[in-house]
Amino acid sequence: MNNTCPVGGFEIHIATSDPSWLAFTPGDTLAADRVGSRITDWEFFVASVYSSNPGQIIIAGIADMPGGAEGVQLPPGDGLLFTIHINYANRNVCDSSQVLNFALARVSDTTGNCLFETETVTDSLHVLPGNCYNNPRGDANCSGTLTGLDVVYLVAYFKGSPNGFCCVCSGDANSSGSVNGVDVTYLVGFFKGQRPHPAPCR
Repeated sequence: MNNTCPVGGFEIHIATSDPSWLAFTPGDTLAADRVGSRITDWEFFVASVYSSNPGQIIIAGIADMPGGAEGVQLPPGDGLLFTIHINYANRNVCDSSQVLNFALARVSDTTGNCLFETETVTDSLHVLPGNCYNNPRGDANCSGTLTGLDVVYLVAYFKGSPNGFCCVCSGDANSSGSVNGVDVTYLVGFFKGQRPHPAPCR
């Protein structure tokens, strides 16, 4: 969170695009922690999971509970609030991606007054379940084969297409560990015979 004034509490709802393959057992297979975060001394922190469609993870924190220590509110600044650890209901999910969208965010000041409330927080992230052993590296459109359409898919992705990759390896043609414009260059070079075949996913 990058806050410009003191914060005393927050509630964040994270919607999942396909909750069916995430393991939603509160306190067991999904956990959230504050290790290394800016709110390690807050007196209340909880993460709850609701698996009903569309499936939401709700995280809430309160700096100062009645009878607790004073002065533990979040000062202005920028940094980590919490980390969510997600398990998969089925480990054979490497041909899919999970999109998590921040559906709702409420942030309050130290007196409980709402600083802002929005249902259109634009940040989102793709949770990718790791390497896909059955997909060729560079197979950005996850068709199972490496073709020129993967170049088209990558270019569309960098121009703002909402479609992601079934795993990092599928878009990472040059084995750098991330997906960027250099992967497009690598694939074009491969199809022109100027680059070696992308390495296998491992």
